[in-house]
Amino acid sequence: MDWDWNKTEIPKGHTMPFMQALSTSIEGLVTRAVFPRWYLSRTKRGREALRGYEELEVGCLRLQ
Repeated sequence: MDWDWNKTEIPKGHTMPFMQALSTSIEGLVTRAVFPRWYLSRTKRGREALRGYEELEVGCLRLQ
């Protein structure tokens, strides 16, 4: 895995670069754990957290 923080190339089949997805997921960790999916989809920060998790395909942290 290339760990170049400045890399902004979006991999095929994804909507954001790896480092952005990782950063967004980490920033939204508590928000994602506390609030249900339907509630998160109503706020900008919540949608970003969901998108980051979906990009990383973090199946073990998906809270329905």
